[in-house]
Amino acid sequence: MKSKWVRRSTRSMRECGVFFLFLFCVPCAAKSLAAVAKDIRDVMLESAIKSDRKFPDAKSAKLTLFAYICKLSVSGETIHVVHQKEVLTNMPAPRGVRYISFFDHLGNYLTKYRYSGDSEPLWCEGNKLYLFGNYEGPLSSKCGNECNAMQVDLKGKAMLLHEKKYGSSGGSLDM
Repeated sequence: MKSKWVRRSTRSMRECGVFFLFLFCVPCAAKSLAAVAKDIRDVMLESAIKSDRKFPDAKSAKLTLFAYICKLSVSGETIHVVHQKEVLTNMPAPRGVRYISFFDHLGNYLTKYRYSGDSEPLWCEGNKLYLFGNYEGPLSSKCGNECNAMQVDLKGKAMLLHEKKYGSSGGSLDM
């Protein structure tokens, strides 16, 4: 028959072993999980490459900018906004195309809107994206060529607006 002391020391050694195993395994597991977790920008870029039929192929156009701008909050969901630029290849002078791209909360590509001029995306407030100056692009709206904001739904469908916001001029409508 084992003494009381032997039973206790065996149990405490087992507990000690479990403790040290836990102590060494948790950091290793955390490190491997961190390696598996991807940055949302990488997820969005992969999604755009797979889902956007007009994504630059590096033959006729080259991607030069894929910049995360902000998050829109639409009906409790998040829509990510990306500023995208591409340059046409085989051109003597650099020419390109600019887009405002939208992605869902998981980073899945929704849609993009082409623009020209200086109407780059600046910041988000709620479900509105504010632009530098007025939107110049193929979207039409009630505010004509005096639109300095986009209101976006969960599918990335944008409606142009005119907003009096410091930092995002609405042109002559603000005078």
